[in-house]
Amino acid sequence: MKVLALGFFNRGNFGDELYKTVYAERLSARDIEFTCMSLEDLKEAPEVPKCYDGVCVGGGDILNAYFMRFLAPKLEAFKGTKIALSVGVPFESCIHYVDLFDYVILRSRADEATVKARIGDGHVACFPDMAYTLAVPRTIGLPFVVSPRRIGVFLSRPIYARGGNRHYERIVRDIAKSLDEVCMAHPEAILYLVPFNTFDSQDENDTILNAEVSALCCMGARIKVVQEEHWDLRVYQKWFGAIDAAVCMRYHAAVLSMMFEVPFVALVSTRKMRTLLEDNDLRDHACTMEVDPHTHAPTELRSGAVTKTLRHVLSHRSGKVATGFPQTQQQFVALVRRLLRERHCRTSGAVALSDRARMAMVSRVIEALAWRAGLSPDATASVLSGKKTGTTAAELQGMNPMWLAMLVCHHVTGNADAPYVYGLSRSLMMDDCDVKGAVEWIMRDHHLTGSVRPLPRGEMGVHG
Repeated sequence: MKVLALGFFNRGNFGDELYKTVYAERLSARDIEFTCMSLEDLKEAPEVPKCYDGVCVGGGDILNAYFMRFLAPKLEAFKGTKIALSVGVPFESCIHYVDLFDYVILRSRADEATVKARIGDGHVACFPDMAYTLAVPRTIGLPFVVSPRRIGVFLSRPIYARGGNRHYERIVRDIAKSLDEVCMAHPEAILYLVPFNTFDSQDENDTILNAEVSALCCMGARIKVVQEEHWDLRVYQKWFGAIDAAVCMRYHAAVLSMMFEVPFVALVSTRKMRTLLEDNDLRDHACTMEVDPHTHAPTELRSGAVTKTLRHVLSHRSGKVATGFPQTQQQFVALVRRLLRERHCRTSGAVALSDRARMAMVSRVIEALAWRAGLSPDATASVLSGKKTGTTAAELQGMNPMWLAMLVCHHVTGNADAPYVYGLSRSLMMDDCDVKGAVEWIMRDHHLTGSVRPLPRGEMGVHG
């Protein structure tokens, strides 16, 4: 079978390029062939090519409005299996994008309960980031390394912020000062600034930030900006095999530090980095940066924080982060292959609907409601037209509003105790109640953009 793998590929970001390697080397099989395509390339395509039997979207925090606004209608039209693979839900407002998929594999336990509540336990799994499945050589050092000689520093240019971060110059100064402090605390150490993103973009290229930080460091002779002709897995394996410690702003730098069992400090300004540490019981590795509550861009790195955290990590080092990884790697690979081979199709949980399908479903729900409530033909026609007539109100007032609300919610959400019940029951008691408008609002809130192929829901056979 042919499977299209969609991700933020071909942008010079090593973390995202790792996923392409996973698809090619770990998830492919004799009967499963992956083709990797950048989401940016699919933006220009009219649809997902029909030659594919399935689509995998991931990994990373790509379930966001920027990508989904053009991807959602194309996934809606695609009839094969759709899997969100090694993803996160970056903001609460993005939760409805999981409705687009038959199965969602998360990379953080922080999202697990929310997504399971949305689409059901049987369609959700949680594994560490799929980069862990790659077979890389490990360099296991001494249990207590207090005087590192080679420290890798992995900064992230996106703190510049595409829309502009007014605190950027301050953050650069704070980082430079922190690296000077590390040099003074470890007199024998050389710090290597290694980029994870080398894409030719002012907003993304880490080498720009590395040069700016290096220029401000007083200990410049011991702080090296690393340049390589080609950046690939082999090069990063070389670096992580050579360093004694790491300072990581990049998510996958922290992941590789764990894979190579390199003691590290995480400069935390993003949710994904914070949840990575929490999932691995490494909260004490965090050096938390202050962030702007509106832009989420970092604003301050406290003096002495990096040195203090690094000293703690070096003196309390253990290999616990590697426990269980080989087993979970095998389970992850086996699950993805099974879902694709079985052509898994989700038929329960929140199901996303297109506007046309949603409006057709509204009419069917109202017709079912009218039949169960015994409304007259005139009252039913009035409800379907959206008119607010006294006849309709009088007939509805003869019913139990809570029962009617539960009936509507049962057909729309599959749950008679849905959170919409109370508000709808209150609306139904009003003389000017717009029943159709109320049902439309519930439908729009519960079933959002896109489409998994829904089957009949509820005893009346209401479906999309």
